[in-house]
Amino acid sequence: MGAEVDNLPDWVEGGEYPGEVSGWHPMTLKKFDMQPKEKRVWLRAEFNDGSGIRADLSQNIFTKPETDGEKKANQITFGRLKELWKAAGLTEAEYPAPNPRAIAAALNAYETNLTVDVMCKQNDRGYTEAVRFRKVKEAASE
Repeated sequence: MGAEVDNLPDWVEGGEYPGEVSGWHPMTLKKFDMQPKEKRVWLRAEFNDGSGIRADLSQNIFTKPETDGEKKANQITFGRLKELWKAAGLTEAEYPAPNPRAIAAALNAYETNLTVDVMCKQNDRGYTEAVRFRKVKEAASE
């Protein structure tokens, strides 16, 4: 099939290809989802800066980790969540228990009203990942 090129506009107002999003950006937790799977719970949290920059935290929580890979995945997940809780201003005593139910309850409380600084990185599929978190005021002092 094809397109009749002469019938198409040769411009788009403000049209440009976006650059790669990387580095620290203040973002708000817009929504999250947690879905139980066979051996794990999948967590996806979407952060957005309000101007089109978006980054996702997509992690697995293995409820009964059996392999070294599953144990390592849990370490990474809980490490990223620990950074998020710290960026939210919680003390270690206030962190939710490291289980899906407690994590979901905490994220429910923060959905749409938590703004933190998010380290963004492109993954190998072209998606922007949220890989680190810190308090927004820490970014202003750098």
